[in-house]
Amino acid sequence: MKERTHAVEYFYRLMGDLAALEALRGHNAHGPHNSFHEAHSVLREEFDELWEEVKRREPDMGKIEREATQVAAMAIRMAAMARRHRQ
Repeated sequence: MKERTHAVEYFYRLMGDLAALEALRGHNAHGPHNSFHEAHSVLREEFDELWEEVKRREPDMGKIEREATQVAAMAIRMAAMARRHRQ
């Protein structure tokens, strides 16, 4: 059981790292969002792209991984934006 826990932890950390890198890439390419409304719109767009792939009869797991990572990246960017505004 412990080996499974380590494997799950490894994959969660890996995906978290990939999402963080994607968030940084997006920030570097497009700059910070102008508002939470703008960030929400981008997050919603990424989620909709993920949902479209999930609904397919034979979804592409690579596309699901990429889109889910982009959703996570946008959530990270929004959380970072909120933290900056709290200070």
